[in-house]
Amino acid sequence: MSQFCLIAEIQAHQGKAEAIEAQLKILVEASRKEEGCVAYELYRDETKADLFIMREIWASEQVLEQHQQTAHFQNFVAVAEKENLMASLVARPLTLVV
Repeated sequence: MSQFCLIAEIQAHQGKAEAIEAQLKILVEASRKEEGCVAYELYRDETKADLFIMREIWASEQVLEQHQQTAHFQNFVAVAEKENLMASLVARPLTLVV
């Protein structure tokens, strides 16, 4: 089984960056404790204040799928939808070249 890496770009609705950042920090803290989580890092774009980048590395794609079913992930999705925090979410799977 090989590791699975992805980058997620999370665009906050205008004026909602602080609120989504708070929710993302909760998600990061819980996700890092999951078995199979190799790396889970949150970045804020320096050129676009409402854009966040999540870098995730999981032990396998199956572990990522399990992560997406956890209570903390589902709670993040529910809060983000209820409070209309995200303008967009783009996930990009990555392949290590070198």
